[in-house]
Amino acid sequence: MLSKMIKKVLDNPYANLLVGTILFSSSFMEVWESFHEDTVKLGAHHGVMLFGMVQILKVLPDIMVSLDNFDKF
Repeated sequence: MLSKMIKKVLDNPYANLLVGTILFSSSFMEVWESFHEDTVKLGAHHGVMLFGMVQILKVLPDIMVSLDNFDKF
C-alpha cells in the first residue's frame, strides 16, 4: 500500500514539473552568479540545471494532454 502511494506521487507530472522547476531555478541562480564573477567554471550546478530542464521537458507532454482533456470536459 505504501509503495503504491509513493509510486503515485513520483509518477505525478505536476510534482515532477514542480521539482524540475525548483532544480532549474536554483541552479540557474548559481550559473548566473558564476557568469557575473567572470570566472566561468563547469560545476555541479550546470548538471543540476540540465537535469531540471530535462525533467520539465519530460512532463510537458503529459500536462498538455491532461489540459486538453480538461478542456473537452
